[in-house]
Amino acid sequence: MRIDLNLLSRLRSSSRALQRIGINSPPPKDILVPVKAMPGYKELSNYNVEEGYSMVKLFQNIREGGYLYFAIEPQLNAKDKRLYERYLDEVKGEAFLELNFRDDTPLDLKKKRLRKFIVNRAISDGYPRRVGEKIYYHIYRNMLFFGPLTVPIQDSNMVEDITMTQNRVFIYHKLYGPMQTNLTFRDDAEGEELIKRIAELGRKSVSYIEPLVDSSLPDGSRFQAIASSDVSLTGPSITIRKFSEKPFTPIDIMRMGEASPEIYAYLWLLVEYSANVMVVGGTATGKTTFLNSLLMFVKPFAKIISLEDTREINLYHDNWVPMVTRDAIGVINAQGMYEKVGEITLMDLIKSSLRHRPEYLVVGEVRGPEAIHMFQAMATGKTGFTTFHADSIESAIHRLTQPPLSVPYNHIQNIDVFVILRHGVVNNKPVRRINEVSEFFYDFDDHRMKANQFFTWNFQTDRFDMGISSEKFRRISNLRGIPIDSLYRAMHSRADFLRSMLESGVQYDVKRFTSEIQNYYRGEVNELEV
Repeated sequence: MRIDLNLLSRLRSSSRALQRIGINSPPPKDILVPVKAMPGYKELSNYNVEEGYSMVKLFQNIREGGYLYFAIEPQLNAKDKRLYERYLDEVKGEAFLELNFRDDTPLDLKKKRLRKFIVNRAISDGYPRRVGEKIYYHIYRNMLFFGPLTVPIQDSNMVEDITMTQNRVFIYHKLYGPMQTNLTFRDDAEGEELIKRIAELGRKSVSYIEPLVDSSLPDGSRFQAIASSDVSLTGPSITIRKFSEKPFTPIDIMRMGEASPEIYAYLWLLVEYSANVMVVGGTATGKTTFLNSLLMFVKPFAKIISLEDTREINLYHDNWVPMVTRDAIGVINAQGMYEKVGEITLMDLIKSSLRHRPEYLVVGEVRGPEAIHMFQAMATGKTGFTTFHADSIESAIHRLTQPPLSVPYNHIQNIDVFVILRHGVVNNKPVRRINEVSEFFYDFDDHRMKANQFFTWNFQTDRFDMGISSEKFRRISNLRGIPIDSLYRAMHSRADFLRSMLESGVQYDVKRFTSEIQNYYRGEVNELEV
């Protein structure tokens, strides 16, 4: 391998040079060009995504009511672009790659080394530091990260879904719903190149014969793409479902008005007393987000096993075993024929998980033949939590009992509670709400299953109305010998506890919230025994 010795010398001496210019200090504040007011739009909010390098402004179209996600990144002028191409060639050279970008080098370390080299190189060539910072960002963005998708991918706390179609980028924002963006791809070739690079990260291949890609990003986000223009007729298309590194807690969800302290306190008791819960809703209603928040009420050290196609559940719980499915791998068999082997499905995981004796079995979403095994596990005494795509109890039961799921109707009665989520509009703003929390039970007098709506959302007042009596509390009282009045007192006591957290103004991340709940369990005077 031939190495440019001059470049190698510059690389080895870069750390000493960088110390002289203070490269470890924050990036300069003048590399982002301020965005002025946009005619016809009202600015809603703005926030940093990567400090000093990228930020986002959210706008609403005053006339049409739509939303715009405006990503702000360093801008390169014509001279900067020429310098960018020259430095990019050097970075792609063997010397830099050999020293800094080995396969096992963590991304953060690659970024640090890249920044040191580029900024120092620019200063050595007589350019202001801000020019080097801008060029570093764009090389990092296009070489190490995800090109035009970099900002929404890094915006992990607010962006749920990212879509690229017709070389334009759209996102789903947790607060404002679907939004168009100012981000674009130059042409189909840039989109195809990004798809191939992401596929390789997930050890997947993409070609004209196999243009469909189903993979994961390094952070666990689900990546699906079509690279062929004769399948996706408008050119390459990408969909990314983000994995939230900082999942919403019940406090976050209550703060957004999606649920009330009473709803969470009621469900908290049902979680403690091993009720089976199915969270039901349409597309992007926050089913997994709500399910994840509900699992934060599980007692310390209780064993949880979660099973998903793509990891979305994210808990701070010691005794938690997360499992994900695995796609088949293409191999050449002994006969010289191509075949796919090694697939692990949700059904395989459910069968395996039962041997681990979980106290709580969580299936991210049931959508296939694994549903029968999930309900059979419930019938054997395992506490089950899952999500399902439907808009009501009736439609959920209909889908569950019809092909291809074909769950026997007598298995459906193992569900104790349906939580129905929906989209709504409050003050001309799209919102997500729990539409109802309904108890599902067999009425021995009428000899049929019934649903008792214990909580319902009143869209006119944007409040949650509570029913008069809980069938589940009555059954817990009968089975456990607990006075039913004690259960209601416990619910109101826990609602007050959650409300005090909500009104405190403290930001509870998943670790802090879970610790508070665990401390509640450890230190409480059991209100059910008073």
